[in-house]
Formats: sequence, structure tokens, C-alpha cells
Amino acid sequence: MIQTLLISSRLFFYNKNRNLVIALSFCFFISLILLLNHHLKDSDNLDTLLNNIFQFSGIFSALLITVVISKIFQIRQEKLNRLKEIISLSNRTTDFRRICQILYDEYEFWNGQMRRKMEGEYKYLSYFHLHLEDTKTPAQQKLIDKYYSEKLIGSNFYLGVKSLLSGQKRYSQLELYDDYDHNIVYPFKLIQSWHGADSANVFWYFLEDKWNSYQTVFNFTVFSQYDKKTIVQLAKKINAQKYKSSVFSKDLLVNIGNDFQSYIFPRLYTLTYYNELGIPKTILLLIRILISTMIFGVFIPLWLSSIIITNLDIKIFISSVSIIVLSLSIIYFVFSFKKILENEIKISHENI
Repeated sequence: MIQTLLISSRLFFYNKNRNLVIALSFCFFISLILLLNHHLKDSDNLDTLLNNIFQFSGIFSALLITVVISKIFQIRQEKLNRLKEIISLSNRTTDFRRICQILYDEYEFWNGQMRRKMEGEYKYLSYFHLHLEDTKTPAQQKLIDKYYSEKLIGSNFYLGVKSLLSGQKRYSQLELYDDYDHNIVYPFKLIQSWHGADSANVFWYFLEDKWNSYQTVFNFTVFSQYDKKTIVQLAKKINAQKYKSSVFSKDLLVNIGNDFQSYIFPRLYTLTYYNELGIPKTILLLIRILISTMIFGVFIPLWLSSIIITNLDIKIFISSVSIIVLSLSIIYFVFSFKKILENEIKISHENI
């Protein structure tokens, strides 16, 4: 018997909804006392109670409105601050994609047989199909199996570069053919794909780690002086301090790819993720409490005081319902106050 009580008490105190249970029980006993209290049978006492509820709820609602509005403005300012860095990183991403476009457009840079296969039979195969999508249709899986069986030399690097040229289909992506900063904010899903598939890592893997196996595959001598100069200029736009004395080489491409793999894509992913988030749960909780307080603590008492209800029992019942809900909101707020404060002082990646 004692063991059963101990287990029950532990389940209760470690239950996430115990605050709500306590609040409900408390409000039930308050409402029961009010319903049985004969003093409410007097209309004047009831009007006094409604007036007190109205005044308290007005003050409490004003406090909640102030907190919610100030927090919303704070969140908005945080998103604007993150947006500045997002745009800066996105402009650098556009410069990186311009370099990829130069590589992609230089047909002689790639193995001719491989490229013909990739533009023909494997035209609709993407780097994301190979490295991201767990659920594939039978037709897609059959195509992937065939692709792996052919072992087209350099094809994974080709698909990786091509994946970095992926964009929103409704746009022609003219930004890839000039050197201006267009302040594009890339969709989170696209950033998630680049980051999750390690698209930028193909530069290190093929041009550094496995270079001895692929040095005869990729022809760096075919690039014109103009293309080489353009790539170096774009590298300087990405990181002026790091690449101020750089010249065109495979090592330059490897270093740029490493920058995006290790820092820029992860950082852009994190910032964009937090900017895509909606209203925090803490604010939603306060908004729910505010709405219930406004309805049952302000509007209903005001309504009961403004109209004539001949049946006093109906008025007492409506008043009791208002008190129940209002008490529930206030007590739940009190029990949740510690968690609200903990969420406010918690430091997350978006604050760094």
C-alpha cells in the first residue's frame, strides 16, 4: 500500500502536466466554494465580485500585453540582426555558385564520356538523390543502382558541382552571370540540402584527398585567362583577407570549398533555421493566458454588469465559470513562471 502511494506520488511530481492538474484542482475547489456560498445570492455582493474581477483582470491583461508586445519586438529585432548576416553569407554563397557555374560551363574540364552520360541517361539524377533522399521510388532506385554499376569517373564531383547550382525553378538565376551582390535570401530547404548532402565537400574529396586518382580526369589547362581571373576575384569577394594574394589553382578551389563546408553553410543553415521559426512556445502560452483572461475576466464581467438578468442563478453560474477559467489561467501562469524565465535566459546558437 505504502509502495503504491510512493509510486503514484513520483509519477505525479515527475509528470509534465502536474502544474495543470494542480491548477484544475485548485480552481475546482474555489468554484465549489463560490457555488455553495450563500453570500453570492445577494445581487450587490455579486456585482462587487464582478467589479473586482474586472479590475484585476484589466491590470493582469495590461501586464501580459506589455510583456507579449515587448517580446515580439525583441524577436523581430533579433531576426533583423540575423538577416544582415544571412544576406552577407548568401552573397558569398552566390559568389561560390558563380565559381561552380564557370566549372560547370567549361565542357572540356570534364571527362567527355562521363559528361555525355550524365547529360543524357542520368539527366534527372541529382547529388541529393544519392546523398539525401532515403525514400526513393522504384524507378529512381533502379536508376541509382545502374549509375553506381557504371562507375563513371568523376561523375560524383560533377553532380556535386551541379547541386550547388540548384535554385528555385521559377527563376532564371541571372545572378550567376554577373558579379553584383543581389542580397538573395536562399530558401531554408535549399540550404538544408547543400549542408546535409555536404555538397561543398566534393572539392576537397576529389581535388585534394583523392587527387592522385583524378589528376588526369579534370583538365585545369582549358580555363581561359578571363575565367581564371574571374574565379580569383570571386574568391577575394568571399574572403578578401584570406585570398588577397591567391592565384588560380586547384588548391584555391579546395580552400573555398572547405570554407563553405566547415563554416559558411553550417552558419547559414543555423541562422536561416532560427529566422524561419514562428512564435516561441513561451509567447504562445502567454497569449493563451491573455485571451482567456480577456474573455472571462474582462468581457464576461463587463457584459454581466451591463445587461439585466432576472434569474440570479444564471448570473451566479456564468460568474462561477468565469472565476474557474480566470483562476486556472492565473494559477497556471504562476506554476509556469519559472519555466518561462528559464527559457528566457537560455543561451542558444542563434544568440552567438
